[in-house]
Amino acid sequence: MLRLEETMLNWLRRWGRRLRVLSDRGKARGEMDEEMRFHLEMEVEELVGRGMDPDEAYRQARVRFGGIERFKQEAREAQGIRPIEDLLQDLRYALRGLRRAPGYAAAAVVTLALGIGANTAIFSVVDGVLLKPLPYAEPERLVQIFEQNSPLNRWPLSVADFQAIEEQQRSFQNLSGLARGRAILTGGEQPERVRVGRVTRGRAILTGGEQPERVRVGRVTADWFNTLGVHPSEGRGFRPGEDLPDAERVAVISHTFRERHFGLEADVVGKTLVLDGQSHTVVGVLPRGVETMAGWRAEVWPVLQLQPPTRRGPFFIQAVARLRSGVSQQDAAREMARVSERIFPVWADSFQDREARLTPFPLRDIMVGNVGGGLLLLFGAVGFVLLIALANVANLSLARATTREREVA
Repeated sequence: MLRLEETMLNWLRRWGRRLRVLSDRGKARGEMDEEMRFHLEMEVEELVGRGMDPDEAYRQARVRFGGIERFKQEAREAQGIRPIEDLLQDLRYALRGLRRAPGYAAAAVVTLALGIGANTAIFSVVDGVLLKPLPYAEPERLVQIFEQNSPLNRWPLSVADFQAIEEQQRSFQNLSGLARGRAILTGGEQPERVRVGRVTRGRAILTGGEQPERVRVGRVTADWFNTLGVHPSEGRGFRPGEDLPDAERVAVISHTFRERHFGLEADVVGKTLVLDGQSHTVVGVLPRGVETMAGWRAEVWPVLQLQPPTRRGPFFIQAVARLRSGVSQQDAAREMARVSERIFPVWADSFQDREARLTPFPLRDIMVGNVGGGLLLLFGAVGFVLLIALANVANLSLARATTREREVA
């Protein structure tokens, strides 16, 4: 640690000296000229003392001393400022050239700006979508499970599928579900089927305030937050069993929702929200910035309580699972195929697609979808645009250089 600090201090001192020399280059050059002149005069004085004619002594001193400019160049290199001086000189020359030809300068700047700007913008999108990992713990272990009967046809799970996986699987450390189509909610006098997700665009009616309002909701099973590795910053997540029928209805809210409805100072854990006429107790608040999980954006995350199914359908559950350590996606796929074969006879009366199989896919691939190939193609296209821009600027430079043909020759 001490050696590292010493190295940093020495580096800062060197660059401090270089900057001081650059800030007062006139004085430094005067001192260097004075030193060279002193050495030359000492040599002339010695030769004159030996009886040589002063003019001849000066000539001989210059011969013995060698090229003065060479020594000046070596001194500047020893100071470590020559690369910086060369850069500044090139910049001054370039600015003078651009000032003499403003039309050429404007065309070159605009052409390069378009090429570089387009590449920067597209790379930012590619980096955010394709290169950066998902914002979850160990995202490579996250998968989403679908029903699939062909490479081009897949759909969400039903309650029967989800509960069969819960009971029979050994490949997943965590398994959770998000209601995307319709859900059967319990806890009242009669089970109630309410539409969520695509039908209502993931919204519920929040009452209890001055005016009812629509809020974005994501109805999820109890293990949702553990599966994704996202934990509330206040309170807690869902506990096992809170997604069972007749359990207390609870909800986790986003930080933005908490700030808008309760304020930052209020203690919101234990507060009650009335969503679609049903009371939910707030048990946790998500960290700031967590608004979207597994591609679903919501302000309130109520627990999803499912009735035992009476048929294999409807299909509305987005199932997200975390693979156990050491279990591959292929291992999970083989196990899901066996689960599919076992549950088909149970629900054959309400589901007759014998070819359908429960199939896991990497969550990242599902979230990116077909966008990845299109983005890479677009990135390649704007890369060619940049090459064309560089070629155009090079042609402009060559055309401008022809006006100095005689000078260069």
